[in-house]
Amino acid sequence: MAIAAPSRVTRHARLKRSPLALVISQVRFPPVFKVMDQDFISPVQEAIRDKYPVVGQEHEIQMILGPQGVQQSPGQKQWRFMSVDGMWSIVLGQTAVTLEARSYTDASEYFERFAEVLNVVRTHVRPSLVERLGLRYVNEFRQPQCDSAQSWHGLIDGGFLGPLDGELGKRFRVSRTIQDITLEKGPGELVSLKHGFIPDGTTVTAIPSPDARMPAVGPFYLLDIDHFSLRRHPFEIDGMMETLDKFHSVIYDLFRLAITPDLYERLEPARG
Repeated sequence: MAIAAPSRVTRHARLKRSPLALVISQVRFPPVFKVMDQDFISPVQEAIRDKYPVVGQEHEIQMILGPQGVQQSPGQKQWRFMSVDGMWSIVLGQTAVTLEARSYTDASEYFERFAEVLNVVRTHVRPSLVERLGLRYVNEFRQPQCDSAQSWHGLIDGGFLGPLDGELGKRFRVSRTIQDITLEKGPGELVSLKHGFIPDGTTVTAIPSPDARMPAVGPFYLLDIDHFSLRRHPFEIDGMMETLDKFHSVIYDLFRLAITPDLYERLEPARG
């Protein structure tokens, strides 16, 4: 069976110093309770075992950003199928399938992998409907000289910095900022935009693998963009992949809007 993929994938300059901490695509569907049974999930494991040989059960972790920083809240059980290096994971639960990547060559590679995952899910799990379709990019910008919220002046667009770019930022040393914005793109289609200065750590959960790359540490500016649709529709892969390609373009436009040309050049975009 041919693997469904977007007829085109919007291409952008590859960044040598990419701030990408995590990219996630997810399809939510009505509950399939047998997913947590080993006999039911065994054909799924066989279909993906070459690329994702490490398997285990875990509780879904919800990351909550608040005044006290990043907090975690446990959710339902799910399966995690992971590459040996921990860079790629498929997470499958009773109500959703997710592909996570902590690094990739380009967007085409990522979309091709997700299309493969959706084909396996369609064959073996057989969800009837899609209740939510989303694509999320978590960027954590780290610059050696940027150890305070105000130090991002000239690197993050002034419209995003908001009060920090004015008198408030001049009078006070701001220890932490988080802004949570919801944008409407159409009926049932939204963009969740979270951004701000965080003095240490990471917003990305560590992968439980001895081979996984250690997360970056130190102060950073977060740009977390989640584009999703809440419109119910059949589990039709070609249409979903085309939609995700459009989401990818919107996310990239917001990425470029948030950073200045100076910061973009510091990320070392490939030329030609």
